[in-house]
Amino acid sequence: MTEKILNRPCPIKGHFILSPILDRLRRVLLLLRHRQARKARIKRFIRRVLGQRKRLPIAESDYYRLIKVLRQEHARGGVHRKLCARLRYLLSRADHLPLRLIPDDMITMNTRFLLFNRSGKRFVLTLVYPEDADKAKGNISIISHLGMSLLGRCSGEYISESLRVDAIVYQPESRDDFHL
Repeated sequence: MTEKILNRPCPIKGHFILSPILDRLRRVLLLLRHRQARKARIKRFIRRVLGQRKRLPIAESDYYRLIKVLRQEHARGGVHRKLCARLRYLLSRADHLPLRLIPDDMITMNTRFLLFNRSGKRFVLTLVYPEDADKAKGNISIISHLGMSLLGRCSGEYISESLRVDAIVYQPESRDDFHL
């Protein structure tokens, strides 16, 4: 009688009540497998993107100012410890370039640029030091995930699957504004 009600065979004879529970467990296992597969795809994408960036090109003046910012954040005991550690790692892998050798289409500190996303929107942003960060004005702090992934990128490069640096609007090094 219960077999007719549930209309599902149970793998264990005589335990018809277990069938709905086993179905729920199967659904949960499928969901977990889907999430694990998604995480694996994301990790592969991150490895591929990081593999493209062998060494981070950075202006010498930006390098020394960023080291100073990291020291200040460490002394302040800021909440951005993990982000500071990631920035410190990126700086350890950096190629220090003289200001005159910085390409005109590369994002450096205080560079204004266009960011293009997959839905067709364009954003005008500026990569700045933490004290100048203001999302309303489009100033992105270097001590953020987006800021670190932007540093050293050239126009036309993808930051993620959906974000691309479209164009450089203003770069201090190309206009000989070395005081910024």
